[in-house]
Order: sequence, then structure tokens, then C-alpha cells
Amino acid sequence: MTETFPTSLVLNAHLDELTTVARQKPVSWEDCRGAGLIDEEELRLLNTYDKPDQKYQEISQEEGAALARVLVNLTDKITRIDLLQHLLVIIDDVLESKEANVSFFHQTSTKNPKFPYSPLLKCLAKDDDFLALKSSKILTTLLS
Repeated sequence: MTETFPTSLVLNAHLDELTTVARQKPVSWEDCRGAGLIDEEELRLLNTYDKPDQKYQEISQEEGAALARVLVNLTDKITRIDLLQHLLVIIDDVLESKEANVSFFHQTSTKNPKFPYSPLLKCLAKDDDFLALKSSKILTTLLS
């Protein structure tokens, strides 16, 4: 009999170290707002949920779906490596907090059929180890 393991049980010290570094880098979501990448409500969501010790277990269906939409949409639009790294950290944190949170990301396909996968596949093609490892982990979680 084959056993399956949640991705959270697969340990990778290198990825964990890179995740810690990416999580600690400050991000100015206001700059994204100023560049027209997000609106006021999306800025509110990011400022609310982008906290170092944020727990996503109790996020509401409405807020979770909206947050997933913002995260996937920004991952699709952004090209800066540091911002993509930070976005992937948040996405992974949301997914790892509660198994049911996966549905938030699957719901993004109702607005755009290439979501949530295409932006993550784009990260695989970037010349950055962290983006490749983290997006692979996220894709595995979404496809599991």
C-alpha cells in the first residue's frame, strides 16, 4: 500500500532558509498601488494578511477567495524577483495553514482560466532557485 504525505511533511532545509530570508524582506504594497497593480481593497487585504506570524486557519471564505485572487493576479503581473518571492511565501503560508484553503486558489480560475497555474509556471522559468523550488511546492499542493 502506498502512503501519501502532505507536502508540509517534506522537509527541505535549503528551501526553509530561503523562505525565511524572503519573508523578512520588507515589501511596500503601497508602491504596487501607486503603480496601478492593485486597488485600495487589494491593498487593504495585503496589509491585513501580510504579517510575519499571520495565521490563515480562520480566514473567511470571502476574504480567502479575495486574497488568493490578489496573490495570483500579482504573481502574474509582477516581474521583480524579490516581490515574486514574497508573494510565493504568502501563497504557501495560506496553503499550509489549512488544507481547505486550496479551494481559494482553485476559485481564481473563474475570473481567469489560466489561474492559478500559469503564474506559478512562469516562476519556474525564472533564473532563481527559490522561485523554482517554492512554485514547485505550491503547484504540487494545488494539484494534490
